[in-house]
Amino acid sequence: MERGIFSGAACTNVAEEDEIEAVKIALEVFESKSWKCSNSLVIEVGSAVVFSWCINKGLIPWSLQAIFSEIE
Repeated sequence: MERGIFSGAACTNVAEEDEIEAVKIALEVFESKSWKCSNSLVIEVGSAVVFSWCINKGLIPWSLQAIFSEIE
């Protein structure tokens, strides 16, 4: 099992937006390493708001629609 952790500068002043950006980056790293063929990806989100956006696309703010489109 591969494990990874990363950190970086926040892009916005809104914690939820930064968290969804981190999810996007984690997915990009996972895909670039070709791990998806042999491993599962588990992403832990600390925000109930971000989790609700992932579960119910109708709750995603318009300002974040582009990020979620890229994630899909």
